[in-house]
Amino acid sequence: MIFKMKKILLTFIGMLLIQSVSLGIEDVKKVYLQEAITAAVENNIDLQAAKLEIDIAKIISKLRTDFKILHLKLFILLVHQAGVNPDSLV
Repeated sequence: MIFKMKKILLTFIGMLLIQSVSLGIEDVKKVYLQEAITAAVENNIDLQAAKLEIDIAKIISKLRTDFKILHLKLFILLVHQAGVNPDSLV
């Protein structure tokens, strides 16, 4: 009976030690607020997607502007080639 009690007591103490060792030993790193914000921004998928959408919108806007300029240049060239007075087109 005493042997059984010692075995239970030793098992209980062993479990406590193992638990305290496994829970107590962790690498604790101090993180400053700015570092935490930077890490959160870098890892935010929604924010990354929004940035890509903005970049795509800028490219599309530039292409539209370039197309309008090209269209206007082509129109001027065709009017000049046809020998039409541009004032008569207005």
